[in-house]
Amino acid sequence: MNKISRASLIGVGKPARVGDEKDGCKIGYIHAEMLAQSPRIQLVSGVDLQQENLTIWQEKFGIERGFLSLEQMLAEDLPDVVGIATYVGSHYPIIEKVARAGVRGILCEKPFLNSPAEWAKLRSLIAETGVKIVVNHMRRHQPLFQEIRRRLLAGGIGQPELMSAGVAGWDLSEWGAHWLDLFRFFNDDATLSWAFGQTRTRALHSFGHCMEDHACGYFAFSNGCRGLVDGGQALGSATMVIQGSEGVIRVHNEGKAEIFTARGSELLETDSYGPAVWLAPWHGLLDWMEGGGEPDLGATNQLLTSELNLGLYLSALHGDRVDFPIRSELAEWPVDTIARKNTSAP
Repeated sequence: MNKISRASLIGVGKPARVGDEKDGCKIGYIHAEMLAQSPRIQLVSGVDLQQENLTIWQEKFGIERGFLSLEQMLAEDLPDVVGIATYVGSHYPIIEKVARAGVRGILCEKPFLNSPAEWAKLRSLIAETGVKIVVNHMRRHQPLFQEIRRRLLAGGIGQPELMSAGVAGWDLSEWGAHWLDLFRFFNDDATLSWAFGQTRTRALHSFGHCMEDHACGYFAFSNGCRGLVDGGQALGSATMVIQGSEGVIRVHNEGKAEIFTARGSELLETDSYGPAVWLAPWHGLLDWMEGGGEPDLGATNQLLTSELNLGLYLSALHGDRVDFPIRSELAEWPVDTIARKNTSAP
């Protein structure tokens, strides 16, 4: 029987305001709700900078211990695993602190890392401490997307040629990172060849960093398929469109898609997602810690999604195509650099 692992959530957030999806605070509540349904994990504490946030969250979920600093939690109640639900700029510093304190497993929210300079630092930290890290791109576990991947790998629409999606009202990172990672998933995590990115960046600031008003990313996989993500605008009526040499898949929402081929059309409908989808990354982390193989949400693979995400911004920053693997020592969020560049322009 699997043992029950003790977990702490870092960044419980404040209660989300109704109708404000960009509040960025509800993720700590979702993780707590889902972990309450896991037979393998006991959520024993939370960490937040605001006492009010901690008090409300603890009372809602019956969590006995709350800490106003990461250092206090690590000193007084070291857990087996932690969930990091803070903004991207704080991810690596938190990862390093908990790994060096002896935490064995980490689930980190996306977008994963803040800058290209952190890629090498993270690889060195993992080699030194042995910490195991997964990134919460849980949409890889949604039934519809898993079925679409199965169909694609079986040649259901021939050779995939273009995967496109729009993210109305969001950017390429806080939401768009899901589609970037799904396109990698649909291509069996084939290596990336190159990427073009462009942004309109002004004064928007959210999730602890500068955020573009509008951005587009265009990129190529080594298998010949290309990806297009519009961060800011929807692309027609479909959530996502996958074009192949012998057919098309139109995804209408996260639980419904249509497949069109010369053989006719087919409707796919599934549950969009629930506890099983949210718990899959956590349980995959535990399986890995208990001797299993590294899951596809593990850091080795997810660093490549981070490279694509940040690479699109680097292309926008430099006004040129970037080729993979990317060689950059930029040590800040690239959109912050773009915003500063725009502000200083004559």
